[in-house]
Amino acid sequence: MKRIIIFAGIIFLSCNILSAKNTLDISGQVKDNQTKKALEFCSVSVFNSKDSLITGTVTDDNGFFNVSLEAGQYYFLLSYVGYASDTTEMMMVTENKFLGVYKLNPNENVLKGFTVKGESHENLIDKDVQIVTDKLKAGATTTRDVLTKLNGVELDRYSNTIKVDNDSKVIILVDGLEKDQEYIKNISPERLKKIEVIRDPGGRYALEGYSAVINIILKKRLSGY
Repeated sequence: MKRIIIFAGIIFLSCNILSAKNTLDISGQVKDNQTKKALEFCSVSVFNSKDSLITGTVTDDNGFFNVSLEAGQYYFLLSYVGYASDTTEMMMVTENKFLGVYKLNPNENVLKGFTVKGESHENLIDKDVQIVTDKLKAGATTTRDVLTKLNGVELDRYSNTIKVDNDSKVIILVDGLEKDQEYIKNISPERLKKIEVIRDPGGRYALEGYSAVINIILKKRLSGY
């Protein structure tokens, strides 16, 4: 009996090792073709030869992305608000590989937005960018108070969670990193620089079922305690 259990364990471990070996790390970088600036939160979707979506992710603050794939044929769709989407050629993935730098061009036909109240707010189709002004911070004791002043953002008093357009499937980031709402609650409004509300996000957030992403950007330099 012990021999059977040991043998089964060896088979299980062997299968896991083989499975891990079949997973390949594929990475790349996305930049603005004109300014050469890295594009943060660019959506990267991976499709197979049958045009089926396999996985997706978003770029980090340096424009880099990384996905794990099994060996096979894939192509990548790169999309970013305000830019023309780009689709790579079908490629065979057989080993860990850095695909290189992809450059997106600004889409001149996309509505770039409108400005109100001294350029404190921009509406970029499905992305609202709100600069945190003194007027917005007035009367707010927590960052959560500031969030509820944004268009479409509200606090569900029953569940004590933030909603966007009455949907609670919201992920909150701080400088692009995921944080829980208790952490958000303890950030002083004085540390806030601007807040981005991204509706119908792509990449990993879409695959995980989120309807909106709130990205809180903090001031880089803060004097005092």
